[in-house]
Amino acid sequence: MPTYQVFHAKEPNFGNLSFRPDPRWPEDYNLVATVEAQNPEHVFLLTQNGYSYWPENDDAQAVPTTTGYRSTSVGDIVVGSEGTLRVDAIGWSYLSPDGKFIPTDL
Repeated sequence: MPTYQVFHAKEPNFGNLSFRPDPRWPEDYNLVATVEAQNPEHVFLLTQNGYSYWPENDDAQAVPTTTGYRSTSVGDIVVGSEGTLRVDAIGWSYLSPDGKFIPTDL
């Protein structure tokens, strides 16, 4: 199964719902997990605190942090064989070679 890295924004803006500026990749992010998953959608599901605390999930290896573990949310980053992906309000965006995020139908 493919392995992915999950990065959470240090100061998330949740799709600008907080009226904060967008975090800059990679300097405004912390690595929070390495996850074995089928695809980015599966990564997203495995890093949610819905029915259980995701760091206790066997497929998600949490990286030690002093800030705690929140659910992966809009604006967070997943890196895998597909490239660098940002969670959008609906779907994902790819990081293009020029450093811009481009929506995708992944």
